[in-house]
Amino acid sequence: MKAAIASALVALLACSAAHAKDSPLAKTAREGDLLGIWRRDCAKPTSRENWGMVYTATVGGVQMIDDGGADTNFRPSEVTSIKRAGAGAGRLAVVRIDEDGKPMHVLIETHGGRLRVLQSSGFEDGKPATYIKDGRFTEDGRETPWFNRRGPG
Repeated sequence: MKAAIASALVALLACSAAHAKDSPLAKTAREGDLLGIWRRDCAKPTSRENWGMVYTATVGGVQMIDDGGADTNFRPSEVTSIKRAGAGAGRLAVVRIDEDGKPMHVLIETHGGRLRVLQSSGFEDGKPATYIKDGRFTEDGRETPWFNRRGPG
């Protein structure tokens, strides 16, 4: 059931994006190759082990949806800022609002139909927290995975 709702939500957002005039946020996201449906392994269904995300243009700007499969909640997250970052043409600094209404800052690298999170910080228990730094999870030092484009945003 949740998978059907998620699929319908993704289709609705993609449809609204096709008819929306690009806002400045959507234009930067499109030029930075951010918009789309992203998954670690496109041949497998989305799950907690095969996490996905969707960045899509909406009438008002850009939304991001974390997609961890049928057993997770799908909450669209409003993107409030997208800026080109650093010397690399495929790096974008993104600010989105988390489920608690707090800003989450993310540095994303896109290249050749792939996406990777290099930095991620937000708030945990009301205190500033860094989740990813220099392309590695701060919790255990693992390198962040590349996500592959599964479809348009």
